[in-house]
Amino acid sequence: MHTLHTTDAYVVGAMPHGESNRVYRLVSNKLGYVYAHAQGVRELKNRNRYALASRGLINVSLVRGRDVWRITGARTTEYMYPPETRARQSLRRVLQVAGTFSPSEDPGAGVFAVVRVVHGALCTMPQRASEIETVGVIRILDRLGYVAHPGDDAVLEQIATRTDVLDEEVCATAATERLRLVDIINTALTHAAV
Repeated sequence: MHTLHTTDAYVVGAMPHGESNRVYRLVSNKLGYVYAHAQGVRELKNRNRYALASRGLINVSLVRGRDVWRITGARTTEYMYPPETRARQSLRRVLQVAGTFSPSEDPGAGVFAVVRVVHGALCTMPQRASEIETVGVIRILDRLGYVAHPGDDAVLEQIATRTDVLDEEVCATAATERLRLVDIINTALTHAAV
């Protein structure tokens, strides 16, 4: 008997597989980053199709097969979707970084918590999308061990290590330190690619 795992998740991307199936890349709360197959999801009558097409927060049920995770159910949550196009693009880019650098099936990395805080901030402060995206990318890279911390850098400590708060104060700090933060991100991405 297979165990059913139900968790909140964000869809990072999807690829067609066969005639009516898709493979989804998910950043989930309980399972971390996973690839999951959905049977018949490209057919009009499939009940999971619209929830999985969402770029917002969804609730998904998964079963571990012999070789792959399979999606058995999906539904959208009550959680908002960013209202502005810039904010939606920032959320997509943060999800891409999460999907590119997260290890598979490692919920301990805490990437989902960072994405959820970024999502909430983009919904409440869409005018700060650029700063929120920068902070979100730094926090994800920090959680995955790609950001070096000099001992006396209080600004980096405030921005990178606090994953529970992303408010106006953090955005203002990120705006004033933007060039340095982008340099830190680029350095981390260079080391990640090696």
